[in-house]
Amino acid sequence: MVRSLLSGVLCAAAILAAVPAMAQEDDGTDAFTETVDGSAADTIVPPADTALIPPPPQDLEPPPQRRRRGDASERLGLGNGPVQLFGTLETGLAYSTNPALRPTDADSDVAIRIAPSLRLETDWSRHDARLEASGEVLEYFDQTTSSVRTARVQGDVRIDIRSTTFTDFSAGYDLDEDRDSDDDDSLQRATEPRQTETLTAAAALTHDFGQLSARASLRLTRFVARDVSLADGTTENNDDRNYISPDVELRLALRPQSPVSPFLTIGADQRYFDETIDRFGDRRDSTGIRATAGVAFNDAPIWDGSIAATYLFRDFEDADLESASAFGVTGNLAWRPSDFATLAFNTGVELDESREQGQSATRRWTAGLTASYSVSDSLELSARSAIALIDGSGPDDIETEVGASAIWQFNPFVSFALQGESLWFNGGRQDDDYDEQRLIASVILQR
Repeated sequence: MVRSLLSGVLCAAAILAAVPAMAQEDDGTDAFTETVDGSAADTIVPPADTALIPPPPQDLEPPPQRRRRGDASERLGLGNGPVQLFGTLETGLAYSTNPALRPTDADSDVAIRIAPSLRLETDWSRHDARLEASGEVLEYFDQTTSSVRTARVQGDVRIDIRSTTFTDFSAGYDLDEDRDSDDDDSLQRATEPRQTETLTAAAALTHDFGQLSARASLRLTRFVARDVSLADGTTENNDDRNYISPDVELRLALRPQSPVSPFLTIGADQRYFDETIDRFGDRRDSTGIRATAGVAFNDAPIWDGSIAATYLFRDFEDADLESASAFGVTGNLAWRPSDFATLAFNTGVELDESREQGQSATRRWTAGLTASYSVSDSLELSARSAIALIDGSGPDDIETEVGASAIWQFNPFVSFALQGESLWFNGGRQDDDYDEQRLIASVILQR
């Protein structure tokens, strides 16, 4: 009983001690407090039963950060040292409404598609090396003459000589096939795609002067056009189209480290053909000159790439072949409005060798637009469009292409892809028009 009486006395004393403090705290003011300038701040005084000590903050886990599909952080690769190997194998089925690209009597067909690729890259502090190899086989079940095989190998090495001086060495190989088997000079349809090979080797030296960067490069190109079988049973010999070409180029860039950098490029090349006189009796050896002036965008998170005005000129040794020139806009520009959306634009101008009698060169202008968006960590959608204008000796040819694709990444190693595309060719000559629609379904394995 004494202990209970003592506890009651202590509780009463605590209540009496708290009454003056509460009276002093509630001085008759309203629920608003005054600010320094005398205005009322919209701060409400907590009620008396509010805990004086706030509860400890909750340890909330931050939301997961979405990453763009194909990030290097998602690709594990092979090798744990400074050299890593990344591999991809894409295989599936393709359906085409016109594999032979015929103007009339088009037949559809199904093909097996296999597209492997390898990438070897280094993680050195001062030097950099990269080797890439890719290929594609599109084998049709019935129209085997329309099957396509392409391959590409590219190797690049950068060596730092000083902090402001470095050298680049590169070598490449391209195997390409042209399914458009109409040939104007022979007036015969080929029974197989026309294959061409391009081999390149280049070296460049770059020095940074601070506000100015200069780059001098030397390139050697070997072009080979393989012989092709014609519909009349003969073989078209293309040795007169093979050439070797040395090329020199000088590039000057102002403020190379700034987000926007103007640049100027001047280059020249000489083409030496294997056959001094071609099948039409013309000398095809020629000298080419090109000049480019534009702007490079180095703000990689938002803008990346360059856009420039380009002028091409080529003069031939044969007096019967007129000099050819072309002017256009060249560049590749990517805009990333968010971490998951990209809009890429590309455009170009080319001055190609002509296969027609009495024509020196063919001009070609191209433009394309690609949009991609990562809906989630595992789903990416993309759409693209492209157009090409070919100007030869006759009326212009126009080639238009549109496509869309969806890639669903099941896990870091397996993805599924669905792609659809349409191609329309409006030929300048009569009965040259054709169109093709393709649907490709693939499984992508990557490591």
